[in-house]
Amino acid sequence: MKRGSFLILLLIALLLGSLAGWSWLQESDHRQEGSRPQRTYEEREEAADQKLPLQPAEGRQDLETQPKDPPEPAEQAAAGRARIHLSQQGQPIQHNLIQLCFEAEHASGLQTLQGRTDLEGWAEFPLEEGSIRTIRVEAGPTWAAHLERTAQWMDAGETWEHRIELFPGGSIHGQVMDEGHRPIAGATVFLLESSLSRHQNYAFIPLRRSQLSRSDGSFRFEGVRGEYSLTAEKAGMIALVDVESWWSSEQTESAHWLFMTASRDLKGKVINTDGEPVPWAWVGPQMPNNWRDGPDTQVWPSFREAGMRSQKDGSFFLEAIPNLPLELSVHAQNYTGYNAYPVPAGVTEIEIRLGPKHIPAQVQGRVLDPQGQGVKGALVKLRSRASSPQSKTDHDGYFSVQVPVVVDPAYPFPARKLQLLVQAEGWAPHYQEFPPLTESGLHVVVELKAGLVLEGQVVHADGRPAQAGLTLQSKTEWFSNFSLTTATGQKRSKTDAQGRFRLDRLWPEEFLLVARSGEQFGQIKVTPPREKLKVVLGEGLGGVRFSIQMRDAISGTAVEEATLMILSGGGGAGGKHRYPGGLLQSRPKLPGSYSLRLDAPGYAVWLQAEQNYDAGEHQFLAHLYPARDLRFRLLTTSGLPLAGVQAGLETPGGEPISFGDYPSPDKPPTQVLSGLDGRLWLQRVPQRPLILILQKDGALLARRPLLPDSELQETLLRLPGESR
Repeated sequence: MKRGSFLILLLIALLLGSLAGWSWLQESDHRQEGSRPQRTYEEREEAADQKLPLQPAEGRQDLETQPKDPPEPAEQAAAGRARIHLSQQGQPIQHNLIQLCFEAEHASGLQTLQGRTDLEGWAEFPLEEGSIRTIRVEAGPTWAAHLERTAQWMDAGETWEHRIELFPGGSIHGQVMDEGHRPIAGATVFLLESSLSRHQNYAFIPLRRSQLSRSDGSFRFEGVRGEYSLTAEKAGMIALVDVESWWSSEQTESAHWLFMTASRDLKGKVINTDGEPVPWAWVGPQMPNNWRDGPDTQVWPSFREAGMRSQKDGSFFLEAIPNLPLELSVHAQNYTGYNAYPVPAGVTEIEIRLGPKHIPAQVQGRVLDPQGQGVKGALVKLRSRASSPQSKTDHDGYFSVQVPVVVDPAYPFPARKLQLLVQAEGWAPHYQEFPPLTESGLHVVVELKAGLVLEGQVVHADGRPAQAGLTLQSKTEWFSNFSLTTATGQKRSKTDAQGRFRLDRLWPEEFLLVARSGEQFGQIKVTPPREKLKVVLGEGLGGVRFSIQMRDAISGTAVEEATLMILSGGGGAGGKHRYPGGLLQSRPKLPGSYSLRLDAPGYAVWLQAEQNYDAGEHQFLAHLYPARDLRFRLLTTSGLPLAGVQAGLETPGGEPISFGDYPSPDKPPTQVLSGLDGRLWLQRVPQRPLILILQKDGALLARRPLLPDSELQETLLRLPGESR
């Protein structure tokens, strides 16, 4: 029995030994192949977070690959830290969120780190070697959000302390309403401080604050300052306007209305008059003019970005647009488009039919000389609304030009007269106008006249040759339409170094030839036929000069900094300069018709209407009134905002007054419209007694006197009438 037990134990020992030897051989093979034992998922994730190489599992040794004298492990760089302190009026701010945008030296990309202040107002951030890009502090109950851009470099082991004093923030409140000014409950109102978006290049995403509107549609945000925007969202509805505004240093609170309406999806198809689909047509929704926004609440309706191009089959689909009467902007190449295609409320499917943009019409004729012979090779140019084709006459002077003609009555632009210009070598240009072209075309016969040639010289008063620029003035309008007066195709020319000039192929009529050299002018009247001409600088014309004495209309002191714009034909030039004593003197200009606009910093713009000026000095005394901005909120007697009210200004004597940054002396006086929230913003209004005129749909609502010391902040005006 004992011997049998001994044999059994011996067999078990031999079996265990064989197993151990086989396991040792397998491990030896692994070491020879350089493989590492498998790590668990958690061990690998922890190693990746620490950015350290994977190490062999604990308790295992690699005897064959381990050196006899292993080196000391590499010393890790000591981590630095940034300490940021928040306070308001000297008191620490506790438990407030701070975010850092950090770029590490040995890592790609930017990191956003978050932390909260402790009881003493400090927040601490452990950092590697790198650079701090931005610091953002979340707004609190009594302080505004703070965003700071920096380039603070952090060395290993360095401690950087930074203190931030937070400014008080104001409150924003308002109400979410539909287009009928009924409150909307349960809408999500988002507040975004827009100034933060300027730093998105630094991988910094600003936090949005949001809240649900109450049962009466009201909302309120605290701790707001700087630029901000408001918008509202709710299932099945769409925001008509998004508010963008600026928080001034004098404000403590601001109120806004957010308008929403039910949304709808609109699908349709664009076809031509033959019923064929029109692919790639642009279809975009837009609000009618009576929903125009006010100037101080910039409106960016999101649905304006909902436009799209039709598919190959002409179909389109506009998602989530307002369920209100809308207008579509529809345009397609080679078709007549629509700037305002009406779409009633409630319509979800529509078919838009586009007519041809134009059809070809033939303009035929012949160009003759005074003897009735055809002129070969004459250039015939035509100009209409659709195009400007041209052609040349054949051997017998005949020509034929195909001109596109708009035939669709829904075309949004008015018909344009047909203009004809004929040019031929050795003959004066011929210009003629015709009524708008029709489908039947036009047949015309043109008789050319011999061209006028002007030759001469420009000299100084003592007879010395003068190099000068030349300008021709004529009563004929053709050169202004085609800008072709001389053989070079320009209205202006210049002399050579000896003052000599030659102008040919001119229309045989009376001209006024003006020469200018520096600030010297000379002119001569040309009546055909005319031999050699001699233009003497300083004779016949001294140029037009404007001398303006600028005074403060209230204090009487001189205004020494201003910009003078001398406008002619809708164009002009100017620059801001200093004028000692307030006396502005312009450079000489050619006699003609001009309007003046004088713009001085801090003052309302001074205007002088267009009139004709002869040569000589023209003096003005400009009384400049200090400028102010006036803000109004127009409400009905029931407290609802009054939109679409037209506001203008006039003196107590009934003279209309322009205001704003860029009023024009040649356009009607400035008018502005109130926005959906009933707000009006009148910019750069002169501080003088004025009358505020309020009208809507041509009906006078109110006349309110404005004294020079009227309140500059927002003024509430209650007026009778409906809200829309």
